[in-house]
Amino acid sequence: MLVWDCSDSVVHELDPEAVSEPTHDALFKAVFGQVENASGVLQGLLEPELARRIRWGSLALEPGSFVDRRLRHRHSDLLFSAETDASTVRLYVLFEHQSTRDPWMPLRLLRYMVRIWTALVEAQPTELLPVIVPLVLSHAPSGWTVERDFAHLVDPHLRGVVPSVVPDFKYAVWDLAEAPRRELRRPTHTDEAALALWLLQAVRDGAAFVHGLSAWADVFARLERHPRGREKLTRLLQYVVNVGADMQLEEIHAILQDAAPDAGEILMTTIADRLIAEGKARGLAEGKARGLEEGQLHGKSASLLVILEARGVRIDAAQRARIEACSSEDELDRWTVRALTASCAADLFES
Repeated sequence: MLVWDCSDSVVHELDPEAVSEPTHDALFKAVFGQVENASGVLQGLLEPELARRIRWGSLALEPGSFVDRRLRHRHSDLLFSAETDASTVRLYVLFEHQSTRDPWMPLRLLRYMVRIWTALVEAQPTELLPVIVPLVLSHAPSGWTVERDFAHLVDPHLRGVVPSVVPDFKYAVWDLAEAPRRELRRPTHTDEAALALWLLQAVRDGAAFVHGLSAWADVFARLERHPRGREKLTRLLQYVVNVGADMQLEEIHAILQDAAPDAGEILMTTIADRLIAEGKARGLAEGKARGLEEGQLHGKSASLLVILEARGVRIDAAQRARIEACSSEDELDRWTVRALTASCAADLFES
């Protein structure tokens, strides 16, 4: 059984050009940076009256990020503009993708909102500031329990005495830890958006992910039929392989292969790419002193050994020596492909 344990991964040693490696941040931006995916999610987060007044066909992604550089390991953001019947509104979405909740979130949001206002005024002076609606998408596994309005951060003893000098606003939170499946699969959500939200919610628990996958197989199948389905599935499944913890990838493959064969194929290709990249990184590091050609061969043999180890396929000393001594890149590539499905090491060497 092939189980992917991120705790044992050597991802930090990999050449960033060698493997595509979506993180929480990258998945959020890649999926919800597309207006068609963001639109349905935003409609469900906004106050109903505002959602009704927005002309959703005018929704547009604005450039830039307003997050503090030192906090980009835990926050990602997207800024959208949209037209209403009277003016333009900005919708600011902050994605909290760390495991801890931030009690200072209202202050951080205010700081980011001021940056947006400042940038807008500097770009095009105006008499009035546009409305900015702050929204938070939370990835904290234990749920979002901190206050959602700014006034709670201010000393309460005088807050009521001088309310005119206390900034106050509330922000909406979509707490993925608490969201039931029906909320993730709202009718307004695209298939890609729904799957991305579920992956962000479930991927940290490999066993729970596998248990819930069958309920999402129909969404994978529909997305497979999208004109850009392969591209979208690749992005989502790379996230599963590269971020998921203790993933029972053979079970995932069996479920997907039955409902969405393309998704099953993409999953196995992604696993292979990841394992090959890890093995290559190890092998090149060990073999770089031996010269480029020998180092490349050593990288390929190391990739093959990593795949066999990950799948629990045992090899004896003679078989290991044969792999390590092989001087043909073509033969090593052929053995590597076979290693993805081989039940024993002897299967690699069949004519």
